[in-house]
Amino acid sequence: MAMKALLFIALGLMLFNLSTIPLSFGQATQLEIVAPSTAILVPTQFNINIDVVNVTDLYAWQIKLYYNSTVLRWINATYPPGHVFDGRTFIEVPAVNLSDVGGSYILFTASLQGPQSGFNGTGALCRISFEAQATGNSTLIFSRPLGADGDTWLSGSDLLFNIPFAVIERDASNPITAVGDDTRLPSAISMSVAPLLVIAGHSFTVNGTTSVTVPDNTPVYVEYSASNATPIWRLLTMAFSNGSKYSYLWKPTSADDGLWDIRARWEGNAAYRPATSLTKTVAVMPDYDPPVSHNDYEGLWRTADFTINLSATDDLSGVAEIWYKMNEGTNKTVRVDGQPRVITESANNTLEYWSVDIAGNQENHTVLKEIKLDKTAPTGSFTINNGATYTNKTTVALRLSAMDATSGIAEMRLSNDNVTYTDWQIYVQFKPWILQEVDGVRTVYLQLRDSARLISQVYSQTIILDPTPPIISVISPSNNSVIRSSTVTVTWEGSDNTSDIAHYELRLDRGFWVSVGTNTTQIFTGFGDGAHSIEIKAVNKVGLEKVISVSFNVDTSLLFGLGFLEVIGILAVIILVILGVCIYFFKIRKQPLKGEGRLGGKFE
Repeated sequence: MAMKALLFIALGLMLFNLSTIPLSFGQATQLEIVAPSTAILVPTQFNINIDVVNVTDLYAWQIKLYYNSTVLRWINATYPPGHVFDGRTFIEVPAVNLSDVGGSYILFTASLQGPQSGFNGTGALCRISFEAQATGNSTLIFSRPLGADGDTWLSGSDLLFNIPFAVIERDASNPITAVGDDTRLPSAISMSVAPLLVIAGHSFTVNGTTSVTVPDNTPVYVEYSASNATPIWRLLTMAFSNGSKYSYLWKPTSADDGLWDIRARWEGNAAYRPATSLTKTVAVMPDYDPPVSHNDYEGLWRTADFTINLSATDDLSGVAEIWYKMNEGTNKTVRVDGQPRVITESANNTLEYWSVDIAGNQENHTVLKEIKLDKTAPTGSFTINNGATYTNKTTVALRLSAMDATSGIAEMRLSNDNVTYTDWQIYVQFKPWILQEVDGVRTVYLQLRDSARLISQVYSQTIILDPTPPIISVISPSNNSVIRSSTVTVTWEGSDNTSDIAHYELRLDRGFWVSVGTNTTQIFTGFGDGAHSIEIKAVNKVGLEKVISVSFNVDTSLLFGLGFLEVIGILAVIILVILGVCIYFFKIRKQPLKGEGRLGGKFE
């Protein structure tokens, strides 16, 4: 499917009868085209909206909308203000305008990003702008099938693409109608095809020009239909003009045998009307007989590397390629890789070969066996941990292979420095081996000895030993710090001197680990007040991990780290205490001291 692979991995897809499956509470989700209901005057521009109605948990969507490009010219597709994902973090994907056997279509999509709930309710998905460029009718139809099995779908936050929906379209009973005189200048397009007859596998050359000079890369649609039948034009290609010229090579197969009508057209522009070329009829002759291949090996023993020459003949379309593979190896061709070379010592080398002609016919494979080559000394190879680049353990697994043409492999010996070797021991294909306990590139050396005690050359393989986890430290925020914002930027640094950092993972408040690649900065939003923690995990290329965490408090209150109401309460208590003390001392000052008389009096 055209765009789904850019955004998601679709799991558990199923096809719905979308017009009859109800949504919860008895309301069905609908995908509706909102377009002008009256005729549109050529060359007026107008907009249509694609709305979703009564949807629950909409996390992603995609539409593939077919239209008549002879009547309408696509301008653009946008996310209008107030669309269903407006104000939220979402992935924007530019719309594309393409053609297939169903005609011209627009493909447009969007998806929310990260952990967040989907959209609920009714709203606009997108807005598409057209220009009525010629009189006539154009339907606006979504691609079929709808839903997970097609290119028009709605998905919830589970990413299963399984939100069922019905559609309201502008079908043939209610098309977009363009009326009025087309005031643009007429145009024309020419086309030539050569040759008019080819054998399957050979090419037609389609060339032509437009009567007016158009911008480079203006689309020119080359179409074909079976001749002598009601035309059903199918898109062969969308060529692109160079000034006013275009060119295309069509290479039919035997399945295309027969007579075909070919034409070219362009959709015009603001100044010139669309135009279609005259039709050309071409013929494709089939070739159903495969070629026949031969080899020149006489079946004798050889004592040095040698070449087996392959050749092939074909009576009609000609030989396109001779393929082969030696000893069940990779597929090769004589044209690219040269003739097969026998370089492996064995009494039973094999060469599998076959040819393909220009029409695409392939002959049955021939397997040439018992190809004999004996160069006396044994040969071999090995891998460390199946060819791994890194390891975090000193004990590794060696996988060995060896061959000897005559006496057979008998023994082997191994070394870590190509100086001190083990004793000769019985040859085995799988061997555990202990590397030197030093971080970095480690090399293992192998020698083979056959039953005639002939010793092979030295074979070596390397692997990087890294038993040490990576290093990581948090730059910000500092541990136990107070952050007065609901948005927190986390910055860290990490290193690994041997195998490098493969990726980092983050976990917020003991939640799920999320990989952030090799980024060392991450911005979090929407924190609530209170204590939070972030754990950062560094993983090196051998899979060793190092985890570090930082704790902090988020406090977005107005005054000095306390909530506004707490501040008012504390101030009120302080004021009440001060007033109480003042009243107490004032009353004491009002009472006379015991034993005190008036002036002129006397004490008893």
